[in-house]
Amino acid sequence: MTAHYSHLGCPSICPELLIRMLIVGYCHSIRSERRLCQEAKMNLAYRWFCGLGLVDKVPPTIRRFR
Repeated sequence: MTAHYSHLGCPSICPELLIRMLIVGYCHSIRSERRLCQEAKMNLAYRWFCGLGLVDKVPPTIRRFR
């Protein structure tokens, strides 16, 4: 299937990570998606819930998925 994917454009974000980050945002009243990404970079509990390790990158923004 990867032969059919475009090599242009931004890489996609895992849908599970996206949903988990949005759940964290809704539960903790984080309205800004930039703020949510910043919090996910700093807070280990958010990273654990999202399934990210200490060296995994958090997406810079998730606004294009709303």
